[in-house]
Amino acid sequence: MIDRTEKECCISSGSDSGEETQPIARGRIAGHVAVNAVLFVAIVVLLLPYPRSGYRVDPRLFATENSEFADLDGVSIHYRRWESDAPDREPAAVLIHTFGDQLITFRPLIPHLLENRDVIAYDQAGSGLSERATAPYRDRNPYTLEARVQRLRELVLTVDEEPVALIAHGYGAAIAMQFALAYPDSVAGLVLISPLVFEAPFPLISSARLPSPAWRAVAHAVSFGVGPHPVEQRRAASPEEHDRLNATVEQLYARLTRIRDWERSIVEQLRIVEPFGPLDQLPSITHPTLVLAGHHDTVAAPELSLRLADQLPNSQVHVLPDCGHYLHEECEAHAVDHILDHLERIATRRMSN
Repeated sequence: MIDRTEKECCISSGSDSGEETQPIARGRIAGHVAVNAVLFVAIVVLLLPYPRSGYRVDPRLFATENSEFADLDGVSIHYRRWESDAPDREPAAVLIHTFGDQLITFRPLIPHLLENRDVIAYDQAGSGLSERATAPYRDRNPYTLEARVQRLRELVLTVDEEPVALIAHGYGAAIAMQFALAYPDSVAGLVLISPLVFEAPFPLISSARLPSPAWRAVAHAVSFGVGPHPVEQRRAASPEEHDRLNATVEQLYARLTRIRDWERSIVEQLRIVEPFGPLDQLPSITHPTLVLAGHHDTVAAPELSLRLADQLPNSQVHVLPDCGHYLHEECEAHAVDHILDHLERIATRRMSN
């Protein structure tokens, strides 16, 4: 045991070497300064209001010849409709894109689908040319799964096409399946491409219960290009497919960043995005269902598609080799063959009933 005298002795002897303690002291001071600087920057960022990009472009300026806009459940939704020349048309196909995408992702499929049916594709709220609703909302939060399903219902009624075949990609599969549960008579069949059903997109972000100031910091990150820029999002999801995008298509995605409130709506969607809820009701979806998965999908692992198909009583599943998350663009020929075969079986079944 060291007594008080020995302690004082040791301290005194150590303090004689002032040159040795000076670097330690300077290091501690520098550390304190660095910590305080980080805290100061964090406080400033958290206290700043939502940032807004320098662009204020109205999405209607990017509309095409067959673009239409409808107020669905309090949100202006952009959709396009193509009518088939086929004399005996099969049930119309309604195309539902994934989180943060837009209807043009289905451009490879539309000409093939048109051979025997009408095609309707729409931009979800906060995506494409549809309205970027931001808080405070006119009515309810437009980005909940329930609200997205309700808008799909109103769209189907607007185009006066029932029943329809729902072709959904990624998170759009959760919307399609929830719709099939809520309105089973309005659905002829389902095609689920790289479905995100068991978890929401960006689960680590959407599951975080952050206070509003922290979300403002996220908004800053998004607006300064750190967040899910549309083109970068596609590059991360399917590197091979992105390499095949031509400059024109890339511009169609990059233009989203010029639309009013694009960055703020992304953050507000991340706060509320939710996976398909009633997993125990999956066996209740008895519609003919095709599940397509990409073997190299880094967003929705093919194992999840196999698991989903196992729980749907009237389904078939195909895992396409050399394909990623955007398999309908990367492996167009194989995807089209499977989809058209499935839709033909749906039509044959309906005729026989």
